[in-house]
Amino acid sequence: MSPADDGPRTEAPYQGMYDPLVAHHARVLDPSRAATLDGDELQTTLYVADTALLSGNPSSDAVDEFVRWAAEVKHIRVEPDPTNVEVFDSGGGSDRQRSTPWVTLVRLSPMAGYALTIDAWSLIQDYRAALRSQPPGAEDSRPDGPIDTSDQPGRSGSESGPSFRFDNPTTVGLNHLMYANILGQTMTVGGTMTVGGTMTVGGTMTVGGTMTVGGGIRYQYANPGLGGRTPVAYVGPAPLRRHDSATRPVVALLDTGVGDHPWLIDGVTRVPGPVLDDSEGTGVCHDALEGVLDDFSGHGTFIAGLLRQSCPDADLIMVKVMGADGFVDEGTMISALEQLANDHVRGKRRVDAVSLSFGYYHEMSDAAKTASLLSSLTYLADQGVAQVASAGNDATNRPMLPAAFSSTITALTSVGARNPNGSVALFSNAGDWVDTYWRGAQVLSTLPVTFAGAVQPTASTTVEGQARQTLDIDDFSGGFATWSGTSFAAPAFLGHCLQRHLGGAGGSLLDTIRDAAADAVR
Repeated sequence: MSPADDGPRTEAPYQGMYDPLVAHHARVLDPSRAATLDGDELQTTLYVADTALLSGNPSSDAVDEFVRWAAEVKHIRVEPDPTNVEVFDSGGGSDRQRSTPWVTLVRLSPMAGYALTIDAWSLIQDYRAALRSQPPGAEDSRPDGPIDTSDQPGRSGSESGPSFRFDNPTTVGLNHLMYANILGQTMTVGGTMTVGGTMTVGGTMTVGGTMTVGGGIRYQYANPGLGGRTPVAYVGPAPLRRHDSATRPVVALLDTGVGDHPWLIDGVTRVPGPVLDDSEGTGVCHDALEGVLDDFSGHGTFIAGLLRQSCPDADLIMVKVMGADGFVDEGTMISALEQLANDHVRGKRRVDAVSLSFGYYHEMSDAAKTASLLSSLTYLADQGVAQVASAGNDATNRPMLPAAFSSTITALTSVGARNPNGSVALFSNAGDWVDTYWRGAQVLSTLPVTFAGAVQPTASTTVEGQARQTLDIDDFSGGFATWSGTSFAAPAFLGHCLQRHLGGAGGSLLDTIRDAAADAVR
């Protein structure tokens, strides 16, 4: 849910000049300028500035105390996100049966009569400092500890507030802005957004900072024909579904939704989400004046096609949580995962596995110390739901989350990408937190047959009534394309495991996934 309103997030009121950071109320955390506490070692991340995550359910004493502290000391209104509250209530209004706490997404705004720069990071650090200055149960303590915020907009390092007693301290965290793992979009240290997959014709485009096209060798994968989204012809038969419905595995995909394709009719459930753009319809969302497809349009349809190829009998639940810009905030994803868990536990909609093709980099080395997506994923794992997550495309060994949560959640497998020849793709992230690698570069799958952008063939003629053209690189009306990213390696690997399990592999699905992961790295 957008932090700016109570309804689904729709398009900007104008076309062109689209900046995803502005659209998502996001900021870059710059370690050289961010408020720090003693012992902090920060790294760059993206976060939504006017929201935060709190451990505890929306009506808990801990959340209520944080709300009161922010109002009394910081003059900031803190309100639980309505969707988060609705999902919590739909699950019975209790988190007592969980091994991990509920995480509440809250919205931040100035209280009436105050003009403030709302910045979640500054608020979080002030809260942490206040807790440090007052041991649990202590009285009459100063909430504003020795924290240097002199470099923060609209703040003073000498600022202090009235005393506040903490009886129910909670764990807080940024609402990170996550992004899809395809070539290409990435985040580099210092806040520069590097986008390798956008075609620029006769002009310059700025997205949230600086755009670099072809900046590193790995970005050649973003070019059509070298790994980027490219139309191709498929000449084989459609995948054949054989098993009866009782034995079909059910996979949830939380992504950009799914578009029209003849392969993706039977066994596909479309679940509306908080985003209402046309990323799987026309694919043209943010630049209608030029008519070009958005970088991440078709992402969900492509992933669905990979699962349909690798395990035709799998039923798919397509939850639209991401738009054509490829971004989704952590709080929105938490609500979507918790709703899946609610439906699964209550028998409304079974889920056997979840595929996650997005990620973010945490600002701290130990993400478990903050309120985060980890809690919801752990709860799903406790219900026996297998999970795969893409490892990221930044050619780094810096852990990307949620993939790197695999070191904590045994039901989660992190997946990097391989080239068609079996070598590890140059763009793929690596490290001991990556469990396995699978084909993810220049793979073939489905795109909506409704996609036909404004770019035209370089040559076109008609001879004896028959059209003759060069390749139209953004006409996907044939329904198939090649594309690259760990976004695609993860679901393709999951489909392989599901098919292997249906074929009679012994043990549980999780056992099958572990065995397949071990086989794939040999």
